[in-house]
Amino acid sequence: MRQPIKTDQQIRETIGEKIKNIRKEGKITQMQLAEVLHIDYRTMSAIELGNRKLDLAMVLLIADVLEVPLTDLIDHPAFLSPTEAVIELQDEVKELKEFIYNIQNQFLKMEQGKNYRP
Repeated sequence: MRQPIKTDQQIRETIGEKIKNIRKEGKITQMQLAEVLHIDYRTMSAIELGNRKLDLAMVLLIADVLEVPLTDLIDHPAFLSPTEAVIELQDEVKELKEFIYNIQNQFLKMEQGKNYRP
């Protein structure tokens, strides 16, 4: 099943954490990234902490500078690859089958209880 919709703050924190991890993997400092983006390093820090709202253009620019696809920064079902989408649907179908199976078993137990006469 799909995760609950995240709050604006949670989305910013998730994107910021991903930016920070990718930046560190590339051995890039906040100062260096901020300089390339033409922003203050304190703004870069606020972005990574999720304390700064980002517009799509800035997220695209950051992805471009870090040389990663936008989907590496944004975690949303709309950005799933076809394979990931199929896997997610298969998981949902499995959960629904288990749910239906449990309901059926409960119903059968109730029916058996009605028919039981000592």
